[in-house]
Amino acid sequence: MKFDKIISLEKCWHGLEQIVPEIKFDNSGLDWTVEKRQLFIPCGDDHCPVDGWQAVVRADNHLVLNIPKTTYSIIQNSRVWEIIENALVGVNHKVAVTGSLQNCRKVFISVSIDGKQDYVVNGDKFQNFLTFTTSHDGSIALECYDTSIRVVCQNTLNASRANKAGNVNLKVYHTKGNEFKIKDMEKTLEDLFVKREEFYNSLEYLANKPMTVEQANKILTGFLGSEELSTRVENQVEEIVGLFRNGKGNQGKSAYDLLNGVTEYFTHNASDNKVKLLTSNEFGSAGEKKVEFYDLLLSDKELDALAKRGEKLLAQATTVEAVTV
Repeated sequence: MKFDKIISLEKCWHGLEQIVPEIKFDNSGLDWTVEKRQLFIPCGDDHCPVDGWQAVVRADNHLVLNIPKTTYSIIQNSRVWEIIENALVGVNHKVAVTGSLQNCRKVFISVSIDGKQDYVVNGDKFQNFLTFTTSHDGSIALECYDTSIRVVCQNTLNASRANKAGNVNLKVYHTKGNEFKIKDMEKTLEDLFVKREEFYNSLEYLANKPMTVEQANKILTGFLGSEELSTRVENQVEEIVGLFRNGKGNQGKSAYDLLNGVTEYFTHNASDNKVKLLTSNEFGSAGEKKVEFYDLLLSDKELDALAKRGEKLLAQATTVEAVTV
């Protein structure tokens, strides 16, 4: 994180933040620009330009972020900030967290909306933030999604990315003509708030869906296992079942407890490296795993198939152990 900063209004679950009383663009840690520069290669005693390709560089410190084709279009951090302000004009909101990861290659801005932030499910308080992400290495589009945080344990879940919640298509790619798509994006945020309500209704459903430890063990084994049950997967299942039973605010009795066990594991326990955890939760496999599992919990058919798969893997493992002994 040599050139990265994370700025926040309050303490975050990862502990990597710098806390400030108010976040404006000039203290957001994102007040830098990127620019395209011509690429050259040695050509005898001279240097020849590389046609069709370019370097995308952070202008103030010359950090190379990407080497894309010339069709790649830059979306500046300041433009993302402007999009947020335009999209939320007339709405009481504040920027809650900003930052960059992977040496400025990925950028995120989280926003809280007055009156649309706090929810209560099964006695648990949740907070929601609109999270805007983009990249300067071409790896992801400019995207907006909904992040839900369970306050008691600071578990995160990018709810609006879930299929069952119904994705709101808030993506803008780094290609020519993206300004038109950005304007469309600004008009669709209200749809995301509707999906937020649907998400919390689904959590209420999961809180009333009974789940035993035996069921949880089979489902998790089916979810995390592959063709054979590895020691690593066994350890993951054991840890998540423990969180299902005794994680913060959990009782080991419902599908809601199992979701919280999975989100707690992938938010906090999947790695000892906080930077890797944050990156994986916002941009990588940890965030994807949590959303995938949330989707599966809402389908009795898929959940039954997972449990049967897990039961088969556990039985195979028991047979192999017996033969080995």
